[in-house]
Amino acid sequence: MIFLLNIFFLIFGTTLSAPKTTETYSNSLILREPDEFYLYWNYNETDIVIETHAKTSGWSSFGISPTGGMDNSDVVVSWINNDGSHHFSDRHIRGRQVLKDKVQNWFPIAIFQQDDYLITKFTRKIKICDESNEDLDIPEGTPMTIFAYGSVLVDDDIGYHNTNRGTKTVPLINSLNAAPKINLDEVEQVEFRANYTLDKSKDTEYFCTMFKLPVDWAKEKRHLIRYETLYTPGTEENLHHWTVNECGPDFEKEFLKSNSIPDPAFCYSPNWIKALSYCRKISLAWAVGGSIIQDFPEDLAYPLGGSDQETKYFFLEIHYDNPRLKNGVKDYSGVRFYATKNYRKNEFGVFTVGAEESAQGIILPPRAESFKLNYACSRDCTDMLFEQQDEIKVFSTLPHAHLLGKEIYTKVIRDGKEVAYLANNKFYDFNNQYYNFLNKPVTLKKGDEIVTKCVYGTNKKANFTYGGLATYNEMW
Repeated sequence: MIFLLNIFFLIFGTTLSAPKTTETYSNSLILREPDEFYLYWNYNETDIVIETHAKTSGWSSFGISPTGGMDNSDVVVSWINNDGSHHFSDRHIRGRQVLKDKVQNWFPIAIFQQDDYLITKFTRKIKICDESNEDLDIPEGTPMTIFAYGSVLVDDDIGYHNTNRGTKTVPLINSLNAAPKINLDEVEQVEFRANYTLDKSKDTEYFCTMFKLPVDWAKEKRHLIRYETLYTPGTEENLHHWTVNECGPDFEKEFLKSNSIPDPAFCYSPNWIKALSYCRKISLAWAVGGSIIQDFPEDLAYPLGGSDQETKYFFLEIHYDNPRLKNGVKDYSGVRFYATKNYRKNEFGVFTVGAEESAQGIILPPRAESFKLNYACSRDCTDMLFEQQDEIKVFSTLPHAHLLGKEIYTKVIRDGKEVAYLANNKFYDFNNQYYNFLNKPVTLKKGDEIVTKCVYGTNKKANFTYGGLATYNEMW
């Protein structure tokens, strides 16, 4: 098994005491941090059940937007009157008017107050095919969801809601829809952290720390089934992403015979550049928008150690973004591994596709509403994936661009024909980068090509934007 990172990455979901749900949900997100608006959902091939918890005693609203704005969105509104009567309404928004639909296609299941939260549970068809355009179908990929809540509702009119609203890309029907069960009593944990001090002279920094697997893990294989992003309170806004890279066997056989392990430092310092040439393979990743705890599906695990031929050394690369030029602030962010000797059925690996992270790899003109770049991984490129088998299965992708990225698509081409999407992100959001688990794994066969298209918006830029490592540069 393989999962694809369209160039890497997993954000902060602070763990707090949330209200109890009415049933067990396989999918959940916090739409408004830290504890203002929770979203839970389950789905099958035709229907979806959604439960929202809004921190209000007034009204709440949730819906789907074609653009991320309120206009032309498809929403539901719920509230409880002072007399205790419950109300639920399927609506659409035109301008700032929240209008009732002629036909109600969202159906309430439960509405009640639980402590500080208004709980609303409802269901609808995934595909509605509404000719009036009042209701929107729920697309695959990452549609834009919108939410709002407030304390005052007058005459069935929710009116304008100021700052108590938001939008977020959510893969509503693009997850595996299955919460893995993990017995922590059977799991071993180890963590690896950086020791970095923010420097006001650097608005962006890539900091690397080398680490070695525990001796017993190196001798006897473990299956990695979960990892957790660790961060230092007060530096959350400075963490752009991290990656964990494998160092091949030659790192120990060749590099360490004449060199010592480099001390934690800037990743592109002389001592690190040579070491990194042995450690190019990305194993794990996290970035703005991902989950603080990432579980893998129940039948899949990432293999660690087990013999002298397997990877023993890894390095943790953290990209710090420091636009406010903080100085002297300590950070000990990192990653915690959860591994087991109870082996799962399948092992997976990781590969990346995309453009070179340089001014030669990406050049974006200014004042462009939508500027498209295509990158093709030809059959010569994909053949390296098929050294031991004729086909592999992709079960997850992690698209990545920087602030100008608007859309990201990755397709499989076989014999000149498109056969499947690996990524279908019409509404890419830099602040919400997370793994897109595919409903059904996509099979890659020998001879296939992978084509990635990224759409950028540079209409607010007065100068050219180039590829590079800083957040104000671009990637894909």
